[in-house]
Amino acid sequence: MTPIQHYPIIVWCVCVFQRLKEEVLNAHNLQEMYREQVISLEDDLARLREQDDLKNDDFNVDEQHSSLTPIACLLVDIVRMCLRFF
Repeated sequence: MTPIQHYPIIVWCVCVFQRLKEEVLNAHNLQEMYREQVISLEDDLARLREQDDLKNDDFNVDEQHSSLTPIACLLVDIVRMCLRFF
């Protein structure tokens, strides 16, 4: 085979190489997007767990509620009501 006869094969190999290179770049882009989504969802989950802990914890004042002043008891109740809306 002459070099001119090899030319179509070389062109085909270059095209295949370029196509594979594009697919690898797309895979890396998708991987990065997926990683960012996972991080975002993990942050959201941590925030929701924190809010849930605050709601369930009720600031651990139930046992101390009787020793608080009436104004402090009122403030605790207001904070609890506000937390239920979030």
